[in-house]
Formats: sequence, structure tokens, C-alpha cells
Amino acid sequence: MRTWLLTFVVLATAGLSGCTSTVDQTERRRTDDSDTASQKAGKVAHDLAKETDEAARKAGREIKNAAKELREGWKDAEREDPIKPKKP
Repeated sequence: MRTWLLTFVVLATAGLSGCTSTVDQTERRRTDDSDTASQKAGKVAHDLAKETDEAARKAGREIKNAAKELREGWKDAEREDPIKPKKP
């Protein structure tokens, strides 16, 4: 009886350990696949952020130039027609 019980315990342990390693390999493959998908998503997000940064810098330069032209126009108009103070 003890021999059968010991044999059953050894075989059950060996069988369960074999199943566990298969699950680990399957999970490992799934993790590797998701890492690849995560890496692709990260790369796309990085590229998008880089393009957005470049576009924002370009827009900033255009706004700065427009503001400079506006100030020059304001100064020219002020020189041509100065503001006269109101007399009380």
C-alpha cells in the first residue's frame, strides 16, 4: 500500500511539474508577443511626439515672426500719426 501511494505521489508530482513548465512557456511566448506589440506602440508614440514637437516649434516661430511684424507696424503707425493727449 505504501509503495503504491509513494508511486502515485511521485507520478502526480512529475505530471504536475510537466504541466506547469508548459504553462510557463506559453505565458512566456505571450509575454514576448506583447512586448513586441508594446515596443511597436511605443515607437509609434515616440514618432508622433517628435512630429508634434517639430510642428509646435514651427508654429512658435511663425507666431514670433507675426508678432514682430505686428510690433513694427504698430510703431510705424505711431510715428505717422502720434497719439495726442486729451486736454481737460
